[in-house]
Parts: sequence; structure tokens; C-alpha cells
Amino acid sequence: MFQSGISALALAEPMAEMPKKAESMLKPQRRATLFTVYFDFDSTAINAEAMKMIGTAAKEYGMQGSKTITVSGHADQAGDIGYNQILSNARAMAVTKALAKAGVPSAMISARSFGEKKPAVSSGENDRKALNRRVEIQLNN
Repeated sequence: MFQSGISALALAEPMAEMPKKAESMLKPQRRATLFTVYFDFDSTAINAEAMKMIGTAAKEYGMQGSKTITVSGHADQAGDIGYNQILSNARAMAVTKALAKAGVPSAMISARSFGEKKPAVSSGENDRKALNRRVEIQLNN
């Protein structure tokens, strides 16, 4: 015998009768898509491989119907902290311009820079880690 105040009928309520809001919570949520562009040491130049990645991100932006793109510049820990902040910002701006040339509306792109504050891989002071010299392109849905 069922002792709870909830009726057996309520427990057997079909999924189709659940409120739409609750049903939408069960659907998988789309996650942001991330592309990474790498740079040579002390450089903001976009090489052929980086341009290919930027083109792929721009194409995916159009296909996904993403709402915005966030571009985040980073630097390794070699050199002065202030200089690395400026360098990471210049990298983010270079990628932003390349995305716009590839067809992404400039108004949909927001750029930021972190200098050496958010390394992809751990390193010591003055380490030249190639994986930390990057710009991340995040497609936001």
C-alpha cells in the first residue's frame, strides 16, 4: 500500500503532460564551441595555419547560428608582464580583424586579453611555452 500523500496517478503522469519549461530542462544544452589560434614567440602575425583555423571558426559561426563570438588573447610568461598584456591584446585584435574579413559581423565579436594570467600549460617565469601564445575563439550560442 502506498502511504505517501502523492497519488499513484500523479507518479504515472506521462512525459507529454509535463509543463514545457520542465521539458526544456531535460533537453541537452548546446555548449560553446572553441577554436585556438597559436602565435610565434613575440609575434602577432597570423600564419597560414592560424588563418585556416580562423576561417573554420567563421564558417562554423555561420552554420551554428551562434549569437556572439568571444576572442581571448594570451601570452606566455617570457618577458615583462605589462608587455605580455599588450601583446595578448594585439593578438586578440589581429584575430578579430581576420574574423571580420572572413565574414563575421564585427558587432558580434567581443575581444579581451589576459596577458600571461591564464596559461594553457603551467610554466615557470620567463618560459617560452608555445601553447600559451594563443587566441581562443569561442562561439557562444
